[in-house]
Amino acid sequence: MAVPTPNHIGSQQATFSYFQLQPHHEHEKPYEILIDLPEEAQHVPRSNLAFETADCIVEDARGHEAEFEIDSHGFMWRRLRTAVEDLKDRASIETEYFQEVEQFLRGLLGPQVRKVKFFNWKVWGTILRSIFKFTYLNSQ
Repeated sequence: MAVPTPNHIGSQQATFSYFQLQPHHEHEKPYEILIDLPEEAQHVPRSNLAFETADCIVEDARGHEAEFEIDSHGFMWRRLRTAVEDLKDRASIETEYFQEVEQFLRGLLGPQVRKVKFFNWKVWGTILRSIFKFTYLNSQ
C-alpha cells in the first residue's frame, strides 16, 4: 500500500493585501490598535493603515527551497533544529526558542542585524500540529 504524501497543488491564484503608504504617514507612524479602548478613547481611530489588493499566482516551491535567497527574493527557507521539547509551552518558547531563533538569524544574516523582535506570534493550533505530524511522519 502506498504511503500518502502531501498534495502538490502547483500554481494557485490568490489575492494579497499590501500596505500602502499614505501622505499622513510622513508625519504619523502607521498603527493599528488591537486592544479594547476605554470609553473615553472610543473616538480614536483604530488604525491609520491603508491596503491595496493584487491578484497573484502562487507557485509551489517544494523541492526548490534552496533556490530562494533573502537578498534577491525577499525571503528564504531554512531549517532550525530546536532543543525545545514542548512547542506548546509559551514559557519555553519565550525563553528558549526565541533565543535559538535570534542566534540562528544573527548567524545566518550577519552583523548587519541590529535587533530581532518577535511580535504577534502564536502557538500552532492542534489542527496545524496534526497536519504537520502527518506530513512529517509520512515523509520519513
